[in-house]
Amino acid sequence: MMRHYVVPTKVIGLCSLLIISSQAMAQVDCKGKITRLGLSLNNGILTVGLQGGPNAAQLCSIQLGYSYNNIDNDVCKTLYSTLLATKASDKQTTIRFYDHTSCTTPELSWKIAGALGWTAHLED
Repeated sequence: MMRHYVVPTKVIGLCSLLIISSQAMAQVDCKGKITRLGLSLNNGILTVGLQGGPNAAQLCSIQLGYSYNNIDNDVCKTLYSTLLATKASDKQTTIRFYDHTSCTTPELSWKIAGALGWTAHLED
């Protein structure tokens, strides 16, 4: 005798919601020594690369009045100075990238990084 099971609609809806929300809340913490640190002369865009990725993520701009990646230019200047000190000390840094699930995704190479989370610098 074959049994038939009925799955309530609420269970299917809840499972669908969990799958969708987990994709919308993607994030990745990238940690490594700084392999690339640069500023664009045209617009002050700060680009960073880490061992293990990303290769060249565009984080923000230090240019006055130019909001890039929704980060204030004073915050970007602080980020640049701490990244510079980290590179000069040959230490590691950690940067959280929202909207990404991998440090090596092509979307983080020479493109705007998207929403950033916390950062930690001068790590061993």
